[in-house]
Amino acid sequence: MTGIDLRDLAYHLVEEDMSARRLAPATRGAIRAAQKEFFRIVSRRHSGNLRAIGKKELVAYHAYLVERKSKRTGEKLTATTINDRFHSVCLVFSVLYRGGAIDENPAHGLKLDLVEPVGWKRRPLTMDEITRFLESIDPGTKQGLKDRTLFELIYSSGLRVAEAAAGRHRF
Repeated sequence: MTGIDLRDLAYHLVEEDMSARRLAPATRGAIRAAQKEFFRIVSRRHSGNLRAIGKKELVAYHAYLVERKSKRTGEKLTATTINDRFHSVCLVFSVLYRGGAIDENPAHGLKLDLVEPVGWKRRPLTMDEITRFLESIDPGTKQGLKDRTLFELIYSSGLRVAEAAAGRHRF
């Protein structure tokens, strides 16, 4: 199997994997774009032979992403973008290995410190914070009763805000 055939097989297997996981169209597009960029780089350095890619090349690709600047903003790529693009490339080798097209997955066991996203970290609210928030809503008004009911529903059932919002017109 030539490098081009293996690349085409990788595209096919990744598409099947994305379909099985029911990824959103935007996510699929981002994964495809990251993989196409990687294949362009590989074709320049390794004649497009995915079998020639090992851990060393994946580490070098990650370093390239860390130093790369966005074409749109001129700024370095964000940590989330770097991680998403790198994982998209690792997916190529994962599906090829699972499909039996390559003997070893170079991404498997790769000890690579991925960049941690900068910014606020999510944390669950404490019971006291939730109680204070719910009690701050006045159920004496029509809007207050509606809001309190909605937030009680979200909290007690573990709904995401988008899930609650999507169901608001079903009542």
